[in-house]
Amino acid sequence: MWMNAADTWADMITINDSRKITNFVSESGQIELFMFASDHPKTQLKNVARITGHGVLPPIETLGYHFSKYADVSADIMT
Repeated sequence: MWMNAADTWADMITINDSRKITNFVSESGQIELFMFASDHPKTQLKNVARITGHGVLPPIETLGYHFSKYADVSADIMT
C-alpha cells in the first residue's frame, strides 16, 4: 500500500519480454510503503485496518425511515 497525498504515477516497463520494471513517482511528500503477505482476504483487510483505522458507522439519524411509493401500506403511518 502506497500512502501519499500527492499525485502519484506508476510506470511499468517490460524489457526483452522477461524483465519488468516498475517506477513509482510522487510529486512531493515522504515515502510510506506498506507491504502485506497473506493467503486470505480477511487477513489482508485486518492488516490494512491496523494502519488506516476502521471505517466508522454513519450517525443513527442519517439512516432514517424509508418509505416506498410502491409499498402496500399508506402514507398515513408516517404521521
